[in-house]
Amino acid sequence: MEANALLLHIEEVGSVDPRVAFSLLRQCAGFCKLAHLAHGTLPSQAMSALKAFDEDIRSCFSRSTSVDTSDQAWQQAELGLSRGGLGMRSLSRHSPAAYIASLSSSGFSASSEHHLAQAVEVFNCLVPSSEAVCVEDVLISPILQKVLSNKVDNHLFNLLMENSSPADKVRLLSVSSPHAASWVSVIPSEGLGLHLQPSEFQVAIKWWLGLDTAGGSMCALCPESVRGDVVTRHNKLRDTLAEASQGTPEC
Repeated sequence: MEANALLLHIEEVGSVDPRVAFSLLRQCAGFCKLAHLAHGTLPSQAMSALKAFDEDIRSCFSRSTSVDTSDQAWQQAELGLSRGGLGMRSLSRHSPAAYIASLSSSGFSASSEHHLAQAVEVFNCLVPSSEAVCVEDVLISPILQKVLSNKVDNHLFNLLMENSSPADKVRLLSVSSPHAASWVSVIPSEGLGLHLQPSEFQVAIKWWLGLDTAGGSMCALCPESVRGDVVTRHNKLRDTLAEASQGTPEC
């Protein structure tokens, strides 16, 4: 698949600059890459493929940023920026919202109503009963995907809050405050001073997701983790070798 080839290239970029790789993954791959599939395919018919793609995205994130995430941290990463996430939206989780919105705005025929009912049933399993939608409401008035996806994100955020420690609840409230995630969406640019070094970016991501910032970090090119002062020496040696190799003429 073209998507898999793209993810492999992003991982290669991550071995040099994880901040740039993250921007490419968030804006050029993930949900936006296969959104058309979610809009036009009944969720139940493609759910296994959508979940497999979600796993590929998570794996690419880990390999390209050198940050391993727990399941709870990745659930936060899948939230939108306004909810303290990283915008790594789950295609499988948001596909029912995309499909319902697509049918709702397309003036579908009565013969497609049973497909709509199936998608609504799947969607309602992702939100609390107070936020559930019904087929009749969708038939009467078109509903935007953004509205439905916000319902999903809000429910996931509330679940994270319920299952978090007091310290993590404070962190989640902090990262979900207005404009707190502005740094996530910035296009990295050294010339404008909008760029983080790999180690700085990794620590920022770990703190944002509630991961251990004092533990070992991975190198995309090495099989083992490194810790403490070894990280600094390792990164300097890697950067020195990279600079030297760039200045070496081709044979």
